[in-house]
Order: sequence, then structure tokens, then C-alpha cells
Amino acid sequence: MNLRKDSMIITKSTIQDKSSFRYGILGGISSIQNTSSLSIVPGATDCGFLTGGNAQGTFGGIHVDYFVLDDYISLSGRILYASRPATLTAETSNYLVLNQDLQYSPLTIEHNFTAELEYIIADLGINFQPFQNFPVYCRTSFDIGDSKIKNSYLHYEKILSPINVLYPNNTKIRVTGTGSLETALSYGVNIAVGAYIEFQPSLYINPEIHVRKGLNSILQNDQSWTISSIDASIGIMYRYHSSVEVIDTQYINNVPLIPPPTPIVNLIPPVAIGTISSNPLSIQETIVTQTFPLLPYIFFDSISTEVTSRYLIDNTSFIESNLSKETLETYYNMINIIANRMKLSPQSSIVLTGTTDGKELSSIAKRNQLALQRAESIKKILVSQFLIDSKRIAVKYRDVPVSSSSDKYPEGIEENRRVEISSDNIELLQPVIHTKFQEFAPIYRTQMFKTSVDTPSIVQSWRLDISYKGQAISSINNSGIPPEQLELELDAKDLIALGNSINISDSLDASLTIKQDNDIEHVSTCKLAINKTMNQFEISRLSLIVFDFDQSDISDVNKSMMKSFVRDALKPNSIATITGSTDRLGEIEYNEELSVNRANTVRDYLKSIQPTVNIGSTKGIGASLLPFDNNLAEGRYYCRTVSVEVKTPRQ
Repeated sequence: MNLRKDSMIITKSTIQDKSSFRYGILGGISSIQNTSSLSIVPGATDCGFLTGGNAQGTFGGIHVDYFVLDDYISLSGRILYASRPATLTAETSNYLVLNQDLQYSPLTIEHNFTAELEYIIADLGINFQPFQNFPVYCRTSFDIGDSKIKNSYLHYEKILSPINVLYPNNTKIRVTGTGSLETALSYGVNIAVGAYIEFQPSLYINPEIHVRKGLNSILQNDQSWTISSIDASIGIMYRYHSSVEVIDTQYINNVPLIPPPTPIVNLIPPVAIGTISSNPLSIQETIVTQTFPLLPYIFFDSISTEVTSRYLIDNTSFIESNLSKETLETYYNMINIIANRMKLSPQSSIVLTGTTDGKELSSIAKRNQLALQRAESIKKILVSQFLIDSKRIAVKYRDVPVSSSSDKYPEGIEENRRVEISSDNIELLQPVIHTKFQEFAPIYRTQMFKTSVDTPSIVQSWRLDISYKGQAISSINNSGIPPEQLELELDAKDLIALGNSINISDSLDASLTIKQDNDIEHVSTCKLAINKTMNQFEISRLSLIVFDFDQSDISDVNKSMMKSFVRDALKPNSIATITGSTDRLGEIEYNEELSVNRANTVRDYLKSIQPTVNIGSTKGIGASLLPFDNNLAEGRYYCRTVSVEVKTPRQ
């Protein structure tokens, strides 16, 4: 061993020089809980009380910490501005009045007390950070606030039922009081959890969540009103600190000299992709006429009168003939379709019937009001955005629909929250018909590829992509090496969209990407030739919707559609196929039986209007194939259907 004398070791360490103060700004939001026992009528205790309510507030201010024990304990002070609004409500039914049916019923009044309270707050507390290198802390504090900045209130009441009763001012709302509250100082205690996260030298982000408990009534009179809250804030804090480097030198003797190790070089051979190949892709062009029945229902979320964003509103450029060939996309244009048809038929009118699920609110009166507001929301869109004369739109309401779905299932309850569209003019609700359009689909659902890879032991993963002129069509990936025979399922929708632009001499691009263990990727490509053929049959399709929940009877609307369909689609040499289906609700065996019954009912009616029809098959598939999202009410309705497909040889 080689030795060297008088060797020297130099060590370096860093210590932090920190300020005793930390200061900054903060702001946040509050979820406010008001607890009160305010008389609805001042001075009268037998007319009911306003017992509380929740509100949202905001706050902001400055924040200073003073450290008294390293980073573990600090004294904390804050000066804040806080907005603490309040909405207190109560319902009373103290009187009997004549309703719209000339019967005596309770007069139900909703009392509302709103207040705007703005406080200047002094908050003093202690921070405790258990671990010096972990930035989470706990904080407890006491606050005192004064609302002299703003303490206004508004007290009004609203008649909920009967719907025919009005105040002397001919409205359902009247103001019973307004002015300024006589407020006292507000006291509270707080418990908080937060963190100081350094994102720049000496600068910290300070998220915090804290709970406040009000200790006293905020009013000077003998009535009780306390304010508590759950708050979330974010702050920016500054605390000066600097690093001081300390150098320590030591001398030692007879240090062994160890030669450096010989470097180890591990050569990884590259991946070599042998081949990727496939047979030509076969696409068939078919001439199709498709009838899309309209589901005349607009569905709503629970306790909501707002039309969801799924329903499209276009009062400028909508053209019915340009609608998509997809069922649900057509359905989501329901409001556009009805408005457009009403403009084309100036003498037509509609009835909007709002309904609830019978459970959304606590009383029939409230639910009837909700059902009415839902119908009014659709009417408002037609009148204000499409300029339809309001006199052409009648509005009705019911607690639950006449043809309601079963409340045995949550989905059935959801389906009953809707607005039903009806009209004496059958043209308004006629199906959307797309006539003799081109449809393209792969003859085979999968495409087979052959692949080979050298040095498979260092392959991490692979991915196969199919595209046309840069537009992705299908993709598949997995870990390890790709199989020698690789089967890829083609995305029929993308191929249909590309059908018009693909010609018989075109090709698709296939690329196989191999990823090595060292994350290096290698790509091999090939061209996928296209064989485009013409279907020798012309197809006509009709989906008979919408069967009501658990029903197999044919409605008058469906009978009318079938007569028109038979007149236009059936020829002496045509062959019809009838397929019944259901949604996912219910037992498998029962759904299969129900779908068979629906298909047989349609078959029998079809024969009654066209005795010579050639029916190739009649079957029910239950819920084994769900073409639409059954998490949506409209998706389930469009699965309760019988599809009639007619194939006619091309001339």
C-alpha cells in the first residue's frame, strides 16, 4: 500500500441566519354559518323565527409573526377586512286563504332576511410548528371585530302557495323592512392548520384552513345571532435569511492512496425492427336512408331549472339538413329543431309540460313550482333567443309525468325530471330523415399485422399507430415485445368520417414504435393499401323510440312513422330485419323477454300494413348491446327501441 504523510481534510458546513420577524399579506374565502333566533315580526314571538342560514364571504389583510423559540413557536398578529353576508330564511303557514280551486288552503310564505356585514378585525394568536424541517404548523387565536363599515339589511317575504294569491301590490314579493343593524363587537376563537412553503429565497406561500367559533351575539338587542365559519386562505410571506459557510480544516498522517477503479463499460446493442406488414384494408360504401325519431323530452338535474350544456342552442346558423348522422347528436339539437320548425310553420303551437320526480322537494307546492319553472326555462329560450311568439307556447306542470318511469331505480327517478314537448301539429315532432347518404365501414372489424423484433430482451414496450394523412384512426400498445401476429381493432367512426376523402388508390400509414430499456425509441413504418367496394344493397333504417319504461306497446307516433317508412322504403324485393332492445335496468332474462315482445309487436304491426313484407329475422337482444350511454336518461330511452333495417338490391 502506498502512503502519503501530512494529508489535509477540508470540511464545509452551512448555517442559517434568520430574521425574528415574518410578515406578508393574505386573502381567502369563508363558508359562513349563521345561527340565530330572530323574530320574523319584530317584538312578536308567536309568528315564527329566522333560525339561521349559510353564506359565502371573503377576507384579506396583513399578517406578522414574531419567533420566540427558534422556528417552533411564534406570536402571530393579523389585521383583516372581512365580508360576512347573511341570508336567513323561514317558512310559515299561519293563515288559510282561497286557492285557485276556490278551496281553503294554507298560505305558505317564505321569509328572507339578508344582511351585508363588513368587519375590521384584529386577530392575535400563537403558531406552533412541531418539526423544524417540515413546514406544517398549527395556530390558535382570538379575534375581535367591528362592523361599523357596513351593517345594512333587507327583510322581505314571498308567497309560495297558493299560486293565485298576491300581495296588494299585485306581486308575490313585498319588502317588510330595510335599514342598518344595531351591531355589537364580535368575538371569536380560531383553530387553524397551514404551511409555509418556500418557493423563492426568503419568500413563502402560506396556504391555511381554519375554523372560527363565534362567542357572542352580534346584535345589541336581546335577540341572538352568532357567526361561525370555515375559512380557506392563501398568503405570501417574507422572512429574511442568509446562509453562512463554515470551513473546518483537519490534518491526518499516513493516508492510504487507493487507485481509481477501472471503468466498466456496458454496451447495449440497439433494437433492430425486422418487418411490419399487413393485408390491404377493405372498406365498403353503402347508400343509406336513416330515420331519426325525436325524443320530445328535455331532462334536468335534481332541484334544477337550468338547461344543461348537453343541449345545443344555435339561433343563427342552424340548418336541419346539416345535422349529424349520430342519434344523440341529433337529439341534443332538439330545441334548435323545434324552434326552426315553428318558424317554418307560423300557425303551429306547442305545449311544454314540466315535471319532477315526486321527491326533489318536501312539498307538492314546491315541486309544482319547480316543474313550472323548468317549462318556463325552455319557453324563455324559444322566445328570447329564437323570437317565437310567446302566445304560441303553452306551459303546464305536473308533480310526476303521466307516463313516468319506475321510482324503483335511481335512474327511473332521474328520468321523471323533465319537460315534455307536445303539439297538435304532427309536423313539429316528425323524425329527422337523412336520405340516400354515403356510409363507409370496414368489411372486417380487425386488421392483422405481422411483426418481428431483434434483441427482444431489452425491449420495454411497443405501440402500433394507424393514421391517414396525419389524422389518427386507431392505436394499440402494451409492454414487452409485440406478438408476431398482431390484431388491431379498427375505429369504424373514424373510417366513416374519412370515407368520402379516401379513394381507391389511397393508403393508410402504419407505424410500429419499439421502446428500449434505456428509453430510446425506434420506429418502423409501412403502407396499408385500401380496397374500396360498393355495397350491392341500399339500406333504410328506422329506430322506433321511445318505448316507455317496461312497455312494449306501439305509440300512435311510432305507428305514423312506420306507415311513412313502409311507403318509402319497402319494395317487393326488400328484406326486413327487426331487432328489439332494452336499457340496462332490470334482470337479464326479463330484459331479453321484453325486447322479444317489442320486436314481435313491431313485426305484427308491420305485417298488418304490408302483408307481403319479406321479414328475414325478428329477434330481441335485451341489454346485451348498449349503443348509447346508459348513465344518461336520454341514452337509456334511445336503448328502449326496435330497429327496423330494410335491405333492397340496387338497380
